[in-house]
Amino acid sequence: MFKLLLLLSLFSLSLFSKEIVEVYAKIVQARGKSFIAKDSVIILYDHSMIKADQATYDKNSSLLTLEGRVEMINQDSDVLSSNRLVINTADKSVKIEKIFLGGEENLWMDASSADKQKEKYILKNSKISSCNADNPDWTIEFDRATYYRDKDFVTMKDAKVRFYDTTILYLPYLAFPTLTKRTTGLLYPRFKLSQKEGMLYEQPIFYVPSENWDMEFDPQIRLKRGAGGYVTTRFVDSN
Repeated sequence: MFKLLLLLSLFSLSLFSKEIVEVYAKIVQARGKSFIAKDSVIILYDHSMIKADQATYDKNSSLLTLEGRVEMINQDSDVLSSNRLVINTADKSVKIEKIFLGGEENLWMDASSADKQKEKYILKNSKISSCNADNPDWTIEFDRATYYRDKDFVTMKDAKVRFYDTTILYLPYLAFPTLTKRTTGLLYPRFKLSQKEGMLYEQPIFYVPSENWDMEFDPQIRLKRGAGGYVTTRFVDSN
């Protein structure tokens, strides 16, 4: 019996009519309409793979709870890390505690909690950056953000642009698209610190008037030299 518990166990659960959740673990204890899975837990759910130290499921409440070192990888290869993740398999809503999300271009996000309802995500007490996560040069911090996945759009409330421990810009409201295709809008800010020029802050603005050409405006402030900027234009040769 002990050896059987150490074997890799597979549970394919028909949680509701159109959804199958596969749970792999070394130790699985089932009781009536619930189970507890421990030790090297892997769950395949909704086009994602989730790893956790422990998983519990209660069919009466339709709640699948993952705890410990939780890591979820979706079909776009985005990686989400958390301490606790609760999935309501009936309505597909998700509650996440202490979330860290890494995606393309080294961009990462850290949040105290997040809720997902269909295609809408609500993030609380969060910050994003593309610098080293242990000691980032710059961050954008916000109290609350809403990500509309179906509209490729994010809104933020009480956003602060910070350079190390100093807030250099406060915005009560900020909105920007998350499209991967070229579109007009603000690009990520750039920061630099040197003895000769002091702190540099540059805020690129991307302008796409048509499919075959675009412009990037780069206004900047150098504390020891003043304000300035430059413009870059790109176009597609008809040949």
